[in-house]
Amino acid sequence: MWYNEGVILIFQKDMKNKKQKACLSTKQGSALVFALIMLSVMVVIAVGSFSASVIDQKTSNDTEKSVSAFQAADTGVEKVLKLINDSITSGGSSIRLSNIVGLCTSDNRYYKDTTSLQGRTITVSFFRSDDSQISDCSTAEVNDIYYIKSLGEFGGTVRAVIVYVNVVVIP
Repeated sequence: MWYNEGVILIFQKDMKNKKQKACLSTKQGSALVFALIMLSVMVVIAVGSFSASVIDQKTSNDTEKSVSAFQAADTGVEKVLKLINDSITSGGSSIRLSNIVGLCTSDNRYYKDTTSLQGRTITVSFFRSDDSQISDCSTAEVNDIYYIKSLGEFGGTVRAVIVYVNVVVIP
């Protein structure tokens, strides 16, 4: 009889262990699901942060290009106005644009500068009061300029600066 009770006890112990194992495996499975959900949430947060960072970087690069292009355009205006002012100071307002050293390109159309600008390009055009572009520096005079349009380019971004010119010769 003792033997039979022992067998029954062993049998009962085995049943109890199986129930405990089944319960533990269910708990382990729920822990795995919880861990996967938390991992998914963390991945979504990381991807969102990375996307925001990439967008911020792109915006920053675009702003840098825009500011550099604008600064190049402004530099073009300053350089051209200095050349014109220097020529007026030394010779009056009836000076042909082609006689101002460094003002017009070899084809006498406009001012262009790419030297020492670290990838920036400046193109300055001259316009009359009727909004027609001065297309030949060899025939136009300083006092023909009504306004100057300077285009600055950097990294595929173009910005323009327009400056109205009033030539006054002080005797």
